[in-house]
Amino acid sequence: TYTSNNGNNQRWKLINLGNDIYELEPQHALGKRLDVTGASTANQARAQIYTSNNGQNQRWKLILISNGVREAGAEAETETTEILSIYPNPVQTEAMITFQKSAHGSQVAILLRNHTGELIREFNVSKNNSGVIILNSADFVSGEYFYTLVVDGKPVSTKRFVVVH
Repeated sequence: TYTSNNGNNQRWKLINLGNDIYELEPQHALGKRLDVTGASTANQARAQIYTSNNGQNQRWKLILISNGVREAGAEAETETTEILSIYPNPVQTEAMITFQKSAHGSQVAILLRNHTGELIREFNVSKNNSGVIILNSADFVSGEYFYTLVVDGKPVSTKRFVVVH
């Protein structure tokens, strides 16, 4: 475990290959991928950063870990589940919000609101090509919040997260 330094060496771009399979690109070494050394499938295999080669040892399945809270209508979500997400949820200190920008949208933002709908924070992500922002929850009180992906002034997806200190 390492303390966050908000550096690119601790930021990853998730590249969606479909079917919950992703490649992880470190933001301090573009063109490289998180890779299992020697394509090992053994327990205690080592991971490394290596040049992207489309190998199976550079593909990762992300599994959603539930906090036991279930949102109404979550079963019906399809596309919105993939364009906006937060991990971990609930958030204790820091979380990663991942999003996919539309190629057509020029103004893209992520809005954070509290349980009463009051705007708490706004991130302009129009020039963010990584599709990732790191949220530090130190300024948030414990409770329920909502985050919305907005493209050209129109909300695309809204999701819920919980802060627990």
